[in-house]
Amino acid sequence: MTPARARLLRAGAAVLVVLLALAGVAVLSSKTVLLHLVTARTGRKITVNGAFTARLLRVHPHLTADEVTIGNPSWAPPGDLAEIAHAELEFDWRWSLPPLVLERLSLHGARWHLERDEHDLANWRAHEEIGGGPPLIRSIDMPDAQVDL
Repeated sequence: MTPARARLLRAGAAVLVVLLALAGVAVLSSKTVLLHLVTARTGRKITVNGAFTARLLRVHPHLTADEVTIGNPSWAPPGDLAEIAHAELEFDWRWSLPPLVLERLSLHGARWHLERDEHDLANWRAHEEIGGGPPLIRSIDMPDAQVDL
């Protein structure tokens, strides 16, 4: 193989890798895929009935969503944990475990329905068992929030 042909082959392979990476990010940016991943990770059904944007190719990835509903976990009675008019999440990637930090969480018009049963299981806990929890959250803003106990 000639050197020119080898360079052309390497350049073509590099372009193909970049295109595949961009296609992967586009798939991960889709509302359906991201909501499925969050639902699987949290054990709560998350629905977004309004606008949704995901900007993942940034130092601080950013998500926004309107008309968000967070369902109760499987160990809680049927119903919803929260309804949120507008949510904004800004993340920060770290080179440690866990690799993800919520840099900013802004929940406008959130209504929380907090419940605890006779066995002391609360629908706001991250897991049925004691321990674990959400990722580190550095800043939370919840204007116009309501809490029902």
